[in-house]
This record gives sequence, C-alpha cells and structure tokens, in this order.
Amino acid sequence: MVQVGRPPTLLDRVAARLSDIVSPPLVSLPVALAVIRQEGISWRSAIGWAGLFWTGTGLLPLFYLFRLWLRGQVTDIHVRVRQQRLRPLAMTLVSMAGTLLVLALVGAPLPLLRLGIAIWVQWALLTLITFRWQISMHGAAMGTAATIFWSIQGTGSWPVLTLVPIVGWARVRLRRHTKLQVVAGAALGALTTAWLAR
Repeated sequence: MVQVGRPPTLLDRVAARLSDIVSPPLVSLPVALAVIRQEGISWRSAIGWAGLFWTGTGLLPLFYLFRLWLRGQVTDIHVRVRQQRLRPLAMTLVSMAGTLLVLALVGAPLPLLRLGIAIWVQWALLTLITFRWQISMHGAAMGTAATIFWSIQGTGSWPVLTLVPIVGWARVRLRRHTKLQVVAGAALGALTTAWLAR
C-alpha cells in the first residue's frame, strides 16, 4: 500500500510485483523440490512428489484465498488486514495436515514429510502470533527458503539469501509490515526449519 493520494512510483510497482512472485504459496514449491532432489531422487519423481506437496500446502490455500477475495471477504490476496488473516490461516493449517496424512499414506520421501511438519508448525505459530501482531509471512517463507537452500548448497545459495532482505524491503516499501515484523517472520521461518539441515 502506498500513500493515499500519491500515484504509485516505479519502486512501488517493483515491490508489488516482487511480493506477488515470492508469495508464501509459490515459494513452497521450489523449496520442496530442493529438499527431495538432495536425496538423489530423479527429476521426474521429485516433480511429482513436490507437485503433490504443493497442491495441498500452496495451491488449495491459494484458491481458497482467491475465493475469499472475489467475495470481498479479504481486501487483497496478501491479506494486509490482520483480522482477515485468521480464516485463510485456519484453512491452510487444515489443508497442510491433510496433505501430510496423504503423503505419509502413499509413502512420500521422509525429507518431504519432515519439511511438511516443520512448515505446519511454522504456520501454527504464525497463526497464534497473528491474533496480536502482524508478523510477516513473506518473511517467514523467505527465511525457510534461505535456510533450506543454505543447508543444501552452502555459499551457492547466495541468490536465495539475497532475496531475503529484498523481499523484506518490498513488504516495508508497500507499508504492509514494519521492519521488525519482517525480521521476526524471517527469523521464525529459519528457526522452524533449521533442524532439517544436516
């Protein structure tokens, strides 16, 4: 959100598009793919598992959010009003839990199940915090991505690491969060997935 009465600047538009591209539901797909691929699983199988994981943890919650938006029940797909976040968050937690159950029943790779558990715990904490404070979910998603890619690629993960402050800047630029809310989100994302690192 930019200042009322002021037309969006180029930086405002860049920040908005960046926020769309790296929204939490979209970030979960490459993270899941990276976790599976490190196990030596073929690309074809990895894409299948990651796709199944993403359908329940990203795509279905995203469709639900779009449905709320089309009905005017949330202001935008990034849900900038804290009080409007609780329904999408509750649906996301239910969808994630169902997805984990399905993945376990069909014999998904253990690293993917561990990732799913970590992300579910992360979103449960985000939901609890959201009752009182607008913590950044973009920050949490990028903290997760940075931690996972660093554990796999080390210094080769610098493009993902670089995105963390850039995405944080975008959220602050759009006045969706304070700097502290972005940093707290990134820290929570990193802490809830750090145990996955080997």
